[in-house]
Amino acid sequence: MFQPFYTSHFREIFGSELESRDGLGDESAKVRLAQRGLRIPAALFDYYSLLGYHGINNQQNRLRTIEELDWQEDWLVFMDEDLGVASWGIHKQDLSTPDPVVWQGVLGEEMHWLQEDSTLSRFLIDMWRETV
Repeated sequence: MFQPFYTSHFREIFGSELESRDGLGDESAKVRLAQRGLRIPAALFDYYSLLGYHGINNQQNRLRTIEELDWQEDWLVFMDEDLGVASWGIHKQDLSTPDPVVWQGVLGEEMHWLQEDSTLSRFLIDMWRETV
């Protein structure tokens, strides 16, 4: 569903094609999620499947691996800011939405969650643009 979207934006931003080794593949992603007992939005599943191993995921902010996905209150955290001040997550009520809104959790005494202005697929593309 989202793989053509990611592929075309990757080509546009980086001027190169993705390779099969860049992603986990559908089956591996399904197995890993099943082992964790997690379900994730289609936009994030397709991202892991296509780009889960790509170095872009660790250039600035760090995408968590499926094994590192973790709950902070009602948010499933999938990415951490490189300075350790913030994380990004998806609210549990939005996990069945294919392309949900992303929330930023700001560290403090307690995690304070703020809604981002973009959906998950757009947010991931915007993270790429920050590395260029």
